Amino acid sequence: MKITRRIVGVAAAAALVATGGIATITPAHAYQMSGKTNISLKKDTVAQFAAAGVTMKANAPAKRNGSKLMFPVQAFGYNYADMSGGLTLSGPSKATFVATNPEMSWHNKNGAIEFTTAIGRIDLFRLGHVNKSVNVTFDKSHSKWVRKTTTEVTATMNLTSDKSVTDYINQRLGTTMFKPGLGMGRLRTTVVETVVCNVNNEQKCGAQ
Repeated sequence: MKITRRIVGVAAAAALVATGGIATITPAHAYQMSGKTNISLKKDTVAQFAAAGVTMKANAPAKRNGSKLMFPVQAFGYNYADMSGGLTLSGPSKATFVATNPEMSWHNKNGAIEFTTAIGRIDLFRLGHVNKSVNVTFDKSHSKWVRKTTTEVTATMNLTSDKSVTDYINQRLGTTMFKPGLGMGRLRTTVVETVVCNVNNEQKCGAQ
């Protein structure tokens, strides 16, 4: 089930500038956004992958380091985050299952990460216990104040509950390890948005 996007933010049109994970302001850009999604894979699931002869590779610019995955965020709104990169799974059959263009969306405490695959756009991962926190601060040391909004989204992550999808992946890779709802780990998305205030007033700048 796809989670409907309700509010589209200006981040989709904003340039992505990342400097050590923190957005920067330049005279040419009044709005900047940077972000990333970090996924911590469950150790027992990683062990199941190894035992089944299944490998998971992160497709650039996504990265994998052991049980950690990282996807850059390229657009962000009220209840969604579009990411770049993807995943390539391979198994005993030597065939691959490639998933690209991840899009995360959520509603209340549930959500999903949708990917483009050979069988179309699918909710490859389901999210539960979604929690979103927002922190706003103002840098008043400049002639024009700068508002920084840091948003953090955390959730648990499981494999899709769609058996037709897991059956396809198992058949494709020559394994039986992919089960609907398989626990995958935990997710944390952190996005920093900075805006140069048109008016040096917290209330008015916060409404920009």
